[in-house]
Amino acid sequence: MKALESYGEGEQVPIPEGPDFDGIAQAVSRGLGLPRGLVTVEDVPDGDQIIS
Repeated sequence: MKALESYGEGEQVPIPEGPDFDGIAQAVSRGLGLPRGLVTVEDVPDGDQIIS
């Protein structure tokens, strides 16, 4: 397995502070060739997301 990024000793690795629903929606809309406004992401209690 090859890492996409590497960090030197003592460097802090960025950790997301929470889900990036807009980023997920943008990636899905690009992948499907749809306008961003047509893609929604909803968080559900079990930790999953529903994308429509």
